[in-house]
Amino acid sequence: MDYTICVLESENTTLLAPLVTKMTADLPFSVLQSGERHTAFCRASGLNFSQVVSPIWAGSAVPLFNSNQIHRILPSDKTIAGHPLLWLNPELAAPYDLIVDGDIHTENQDLWVTRILLEAANNDWYDPISGKWIDVLALNNIELPELEAWFDGATNTKIEDLCAPWIKDEEIIDAAQELLPYLYSSSRCVAAWEIGQILVADPSPEMVATAAQEAQCIQLVNGQLQPWPLIEQLQKEPTNNAVVQEVIKQLQEIYHDNLESVDILGNLFAPKN
Repeated sequence: MDYTICVLESENTTLLAPLVTKMTADLPFSVLQSGERHTAFCRASGLNFSQVVSPIWAGSAVPLFNSNQIHRILPSDKTIAGHPLLWLNPELAAPYDLIVDGDIHTENQDLWVTRILLEAANNDWYDPISGKWIDVLALNNIELPELEAWFDGATNTKIEDLCAPWIKDEEIIDAAQELLPYLYSSSRCVAAWEIGQILVADPSPEMVATAAQEAQCIQLVNGQLQPWPLIEQLQKEPTNNAVVQEVIKQLQEIYHDNLESVDILGNLFAPKN
């Protein structure tokens, strides 16, 4: 299968736990790359900030579409028009209803993203070695002018029924539920290590501000920022050395408390040459 589409993903970047696999393989990485991927996907797709997510435990930004209707878009950057995440099967894209302790719950945003990226890997939409995606349009011999004409109102049954190739696997949702806590834990571990290194190496107000910004990524769950009073204090008092040292201490604790998950996911998701 040919992989030709890229939206800021880099070589040797796994779809899940990219910080972990890069750290394990001694490759350069940064917590801030998730924000850069988010911005790049918004610009390339034309979607607004709230329609795209890019958690630090994901190697790609993911567009969020209405759960009741699959939206097709003609992206701003036409070179990504065939991106498989823009052509999800409606059944795949719809959030699952899960039974938890006898009650029905709709899967949350982070679980949905985990499941979608597991499906992408399972169906060979993405090559972690090159960091590129398949082109759904090219796979179906659809030219860009055909797509543009369809968006202008022309009839084209081939495009109307178009979806990224997908073989349903009933076990994916179970795998996603089992995996997500490890994604949280491992990404917190690696991020805490990186941020701690920044603060130890250069506790200048400028670098403290950068570290505080990165630390917020650790607290992002289902698109919502969880409170971290000490980091909020650090943002207000970047020159307070006592606060800086207390943050470093907390980061070291986070790192050591979550280190086991790094070993587990580093082995699980390491790219195979």
